Amino acid sequence: MVAVTGGVMFLAAQVSPTLAAPAAPAKVKKLSVTSPAFGNSKPIPSGFTCDGDNASPPLKLGKAPKGTKDRALIMTDPDAPSGTFTHWVAWNLPKSGVPEQTLPPAVVQGKNTFGNAAYAGPCPPAGSTPHHYVFTVSAVSKKIALAPGASADDLRAAIKGNVLAQGTLTGTYQRGTGTQ
Repeated sequence: MVAVTGGVMFLAAQVSPTLAAPAAPAKVKKLSVTSPAFGNSKPIPSGFTCDGDNASPPLKLGKAPKGTKDRALIMTDPDAPSGTFTHWVAWNLPKSGVPEQTLPPAVVQGKNTFGNAAYAGPCPPAGSTPHHYVFTVSAVSKKIALAPGASADDLRAAIKGNVLAQGTLTGTYQRGTGTQ
């Protein structure tokens, strides 16, 4: 529509409701992630590392929002010398979390940076400053349909736009100078 007022021409446009900006995405809620083995920002006991039994730690998950169909886990070390290192990728986690070492049969594991579909405990270079190990758990609105051995990037792509809640637990680990 064109209007002329006082010798000035104005152009007005109507915005079609179908061209309007999309609605803002739903806010991702907070999901509680804890471990009876270590507290947030606290040292991870050596039994869960390459210096011990390399057992996967127990993780407890808080109540996920209504509509949650699956839970996904990615554990990373952002302090690794060559860049972020993925230690653990898993999905189809039980509602309450995972027990120490022995995962329920329904849990599916993806590949870590070593190329193994398994947990790889903290193992920073001997004598380095403490590394941070971030366990990120996402509650998602659809079942994750990835094959065992999928990468962390595959998992991130599969849950993109479907995360209802997310939480992190960060543990630290440092090896002594004499550790091999």
